[in-house]
Amino acid sequence: MARFHATPTGDVPFSPEEEEEWDASDAEANSFINLALKQKAENRGKCNAHILTNYPLEVQSSASLGVYPAEFVTTMAQFIADCIAEENRVFDLIDSTTTVSELKAVETPTYPEA
Repeated sequence: MARFHATPTGDVPFSPEEEEEWDASDAEANSFINLALKQKAENRGKCNAHILTNYPLEVQSSASLGVYPAEFVTTMAQFIADCIAEENRVFDLIDSTTTVSELKAVETPTYPEA
């Protein structure tokens, strides 16, 4: 697909050098976006796995039905909230990056212990 500059006298095609520069810039942007999405997905997966390792869905469901004492439910809910807060903190770090190198330097989330 040919690219053009819009000028007052009409469209002017990109030079081969401009096409090459545009393609490289496009590839870099796609690399950054894909890496950010990958890091977010990995972070979400780790957070969910950490929560489910400590409080499986069956336990969470039973807690919501009142099977467990209030103290247990409060502790569980706080643990889940703390995990999600850490996930969101790392998401914000990912969103604040502007380069692939910054993105690769984003720290690994530290989830609380149950």
